[in-house]
Amino acid sequence: MIASAHLGAGLVSGMAASHASGGTTRRVGIALLLGLASHVMLDAIPHADYGELSRRWIEVCVIGESILVCVAAVLILRRRVVPGWRLFLAAGLFGAAVPDTRFGLGFLPSQAKYDVLYATYWFHSFFHADPVTPWIGVTTQMVAALACFGILFAFPVVGRTAGRGTEGYLP
Repeated sequence: MIASAHLGAGLVSGMAASHASGGTTRRVGIALLLGLASHVMLDAIPHADYGELSRRWIEVCVIGESILVCVAAVLILRRRVVPGWRLFLAAGLFGAAVPDTRFGLGFLPSQAKYDVLYATYWFHSFFHADPVTPWIGVTTQMVAALACFGILFAFPVVGRTAGRGTEGYLP
């Protein structure tokens, strides 16, 4: 799946965990597990990833998508976050993105690279869907990403009283 779909699902995971019952540690754990589960579910959907793009263009796409996701998240969530939101969103994003860490391994020593590659390929081998045609792959990825961002709108606005919105917690 493309980065925006995984990051959007990570945001949804973090927001869902922020509304769970229990202490901060429990909610961070829930966000992490939901993020990992979202990665598994999204990768099980037939998709085309970044197709035939070179590694350089994939890096540009991932960085661009990450920036756009952050901007969209700020716009959507600025009045929807609850206290402790940084931990919950970070855990959800980490869980949703960590299985794809093999794509950014240039800075690791060779043995560490091998260990991470082995772990992520082993993890992905159980559920990763086979690539499909670019049209189907792009469509499924865009629908998944847009659905994640649509779900973010379902979270209630914090501090809404008497029909008037008040300031949320996100700066």
